[in-house]
Amino acid sequence: LKTLEEPPERTVFFLVSTESERLMDTIRSRCLRLTFAGDGQRKFDAVELDWLSEFAAMAAEGKKDLFGRYRLLGILVERLGVVNKEIEAEVEGTSRLNDHDEVPPELRQQWEDENKAAVMAEYRYRRAGFLAALQGWLRDVWLHSSGISDDRALFPDLLSEAQTVATRLSAREAEENLRVMEQTQRTLHTNVSELLALETGLLKLKL
Repeated sequence: LKTLEEPPERTVFFLVSTESERLMDTIRSRCLRLTFAGDGQRKFDAVELDWLSEFAAMAAEGKKDLFGRYRLLGILVERLGVVNKEIEAEVEGTSRLNDHDEVPPELRQQWEDENKAAVMAEYRYRRAGFLAALQGWLRDVWLHSSGISDDRALFPDLLSEAQTVATRLSAREAEENLRVMEQTQRTLHTNVSELLALETGLLKLKL
């Protein structure tokens, strides 16, 4: 822990793990999480799947008016807000500031900045999970609209909703949805505000 807190100058440590959740909180709180390519089969957690189920059901309703689209945006923004608060609580709970009553101002500022960076890194990681889940479901829509076997669907439990949406789209429109999601995720890595990027992306989707 001492080495992680005060690494040698111009040094970057990589802690590689396939089961990062088993690392101690005191270690994870000092790291920024990065995800590297694995076997290509991302596993989505229960929170992501629960949100995706709600999104898919609403999309299948076919309400194409502006209010309907903003409802879809709303459930995503609301869920991300909850996730962000959970991350802030997690980081605050493992912060080094909890272990020291008196900390020099400069060191306190450093630790606070590190906490903010840890929150942002974890939030972006988890946000990417929701968007990857949505993109995966839109892939299922595209597969069905293209006449490709549903056996290759990523979310068989949401196949009915995907099929319903696919019947309203051409294969080209379904493919364009995938491009929109790719662009949305790229935009989120720029200085454009998160809400604007998500709003622009979701309003462009053809559902």
